[in-house]
Amino acid sequence: MRIFGIKVSVHPTFIWLLLLPMFFIGGAGLVGWLLVVFSLVLMHELSHALVARAHGIRVEGITLLPIGGMAKLGMMPEDPWIETKVAAAGPSLNFALAGLLLLFARATGLPMFAAGDSAEPTVYHATFLGMLFLANLGLGIFNLIPAFPMDGGRLLRAQLARRWGYLSATRTAARIGRWIAAAMAIYTLVSFVRPELPTTLLLPVIALFIYFAGKREEMMVAARQSFAQGGLWRLFGIPPAAESPPTDLGRPDYAGEFGDHPDVIDIKGRTVNEQPKTSSAADAFRHLAEEIDGRLGR
Repeated sequence: MRIFGIKVSVHPTFIWLLLLPMFFIGGAGLVGWLLVVFSLVLMHELSHALVARAHGIRVEGITLLPIGGMAKLGMMPEDPWIETKVAAAGPSLNFALAGLLLLFARATGLPMFAAGDSAEPTVYHATFLGMLFLANLGLGIFNLIPAFPMDGGRLLRAQLARRWGYLSATRTAARIGRWIAAAMAIYTLVSFVRPELPTTLLLPVIALFIYFAGKREEMMVAARQSFAQGGLWRLFGIPPAAESPPTDLGRPDYAGEFGDHPDVIDIKGRTVNEQPKTSSAADAFRHLAEEIDGRLGR
């Protein structure tokens, strides 16, 4: 399925999320509500994808997962302003929808919350309109948690990158995300001892996603900066162009600058027998890995 030219796919595990309530809870209404919520999630991810595409970022597609949606974007440019706009697009849409629902309820007089029965007159229940309002509000607030690579974490990185640089900002945002992931895991364990605490089985799954996705992004940024500064050339034993002085082969007295000898001279003025030995591929990969680890602060 394509929406605005963007491929939308459903992960196979998402089907189980819909089937489990039908078999174990027996609620077709719950399945319908899940479809409504994930429609909001799809709109959230579409907003990310459309803003990214408007800034020339390649959009590979959107995948719906049991823990939410994921827009697969190409390489994000190291521009804090662009990342801010892309990351803020999703929560902004949810907050805008929540505001429109609130205005619609006031204009039409339709209630968002209805009082309970005569036995519990002080207990209020959300109507369908109220549930839509709360769902949008919840999606917007939850995605603003500063746990990289969620939207809030990306907004945090964009702000830190203005002062510290992209790699340092990514490292800091990823660490904060891991702390939040650890807090989610601890809260889940405590909820087993204290059943009155509200929780969901998806919380530890989200914590694992935040932990590993943040580590992956941190390593990718470190590797990209290492390659950009010549790491890829050094991997193959080739000095970057910036390190090579301009040749002067066009001058007639070029050979004379290095004396009269029959040796072959490279562009740095070294004879063949003076050139350093080429390291093995294993050594080159090891040096590159050490450089990336150094950029990660390990």
